Amino acid sequence: MNHWFPGGRICALRGERVGLAVYASPGRTMRLFMGAPKLLCPPGLKQPEGQRYAQDQATLSLVAWQHNGHVHVAVSELTLAQWKERARQCQDSL
Repeated sequence: MNHWFPGGRICALRGERVGLAVYASPGRTMRLFMGAPKLLCPPGLKQPEGQRYAQDQATLSLVAWQHNGHVHVAVSELTLAQWKERARQCQDSL
C-alpha cells in the first residue's frame, strides 16, 4: 500500500454520497472530500471551474476547487505553505 494513500471510503453527508480519500504525510493526515457542489459548497457560492479557495487557520487549513462538475475540499493540519510544497512534490513525481 502506498504510504501517501492509506485509504478512502464513501461517506453520507445530508443523506447523499460523498467520497473521502485519506492521505498520510509524516506527522500529518490530509483528508480530501469529493462530491456534488450542492453538498460541499455553502448555498450561493459559485466557485468557477479550476479556481481554488484557500483558508488557513491556527489548527487547520482548507483548500477547495471544482473540477469536472465535482467539488474537492482538502482539509489538513498543514499550513498553506506546506500544502504548496506537497503539491509541488506531487507535480514533480508525475
